[in-house]
Amino acid sequence: MKEQELAKKTKGFQTVNSLSRVLGVEKRTAINYISELRKAGYIVATTRGSKKIRLYEITEYPHPQLGHSGLYDFINAHSSLKVSKPYEHIIYDSKMTPERAIADSIETKDFRVILASLPLFRSVTNWPKLYALAKKTNSQKSVGALYDLARKYVKARRMDRRIRNMLLQSKQTGKYIVPHMKSKDFRQIENFWGVHLPFNDQDMSRLLKKDRV
Repeated sequence: MKEQELAKKTKGFQTVNSLSRVLGVEKRTAINYISELRKAGYIVATTRGSKKIRLYEITEYPHPQLGHSGLYDFINAHSSLKVSKPYEHIIYDSKMTPERAIADSIETKDFRVILASLPLFRSVTNWPKLYALAKKTNSQKSVGALYDLARKYVKARRMDRRIRNMLLQSKQTGKYIVPHMKSKDFRQIENFWGVHLPFNDQDMSRLLKKDRV
């Protein structure tokens, strides 16, 4: 069970018995889940209730000070187009970077999130890292197509030729960046990369006008 789902189910005051009932697991497993939540940065305060029964107060979200701002906060800080946060996204392994934010945005398959991430291409400096992240999420050609589209509207560094060829020659499965959405205005880019862009010129002109070259 993912920590976020676990914390949502168990938020508030719990005992080992109540955790066991809520999660449908043995008491020992419930105690192990508490340990996992603590390691993931969630606050689990321990107190003693009546009859000295141990109480655990569990927060639904990790403590922000224990991690770094995630995808949605990063986009809102670096893009002219803002996005709403469907949940509090905190990362713990490393700080968010433009390369990671682009790859994570594509993985959401969300029209607005991906559109808002396009200005981040102007901050990309580590092309091998972007390729590695794209390969991990099976989005190599999507990254290439979105980069070519972004360069029409924002100032972005020229992509390393070797990385560009690797993206183009990849065996990405799936042709839709956003399910069932195709572009009417950028078919040349779509045909070159073999994927469907979800945006048209009207989307780009209206939502990225502050970043237009």
